[in-house]
Amino acid sequence: ARTALKVRNPENTPDEWEVSVMQDFAMRLAEGENPIALEASKIENGEFRYMKAIPTAAVCLVCHGSDIAAPVAKKIASLYPQDQATGFTEGELRGAFSLRKTVVD
Repeated sequence: ARTALKVRNPENTPDEWEVSVMQDFAMRLAEGENPIALEASKIENGEFRYMKAIPTAAVCLVCHGSDIAAPVAKKIASLYPQDQATGFTEGELRGAFSLRKTVVD
């Protein structure tokens, strides 16, 4: 699944752990860490969790930047009226891939 601190699709709203990991990713990115290296994992209550950062690339700005073409913005608004996922700049943390898997003993 994908999640973000600023989601487009409300179904991708992060849980508490995902929020804390992405806040940590954002801090590490601001300190100069390579966004490709940003990942986190834990095992808790029989579940393995893993997250990998999604840095904002130039191509992402077509739909997630500050200068979105009017037809694209209109379509996004019609599909996601509560969209928060705009205003990004290249290199920023866009979100993260998040994986949950039950650990079998």
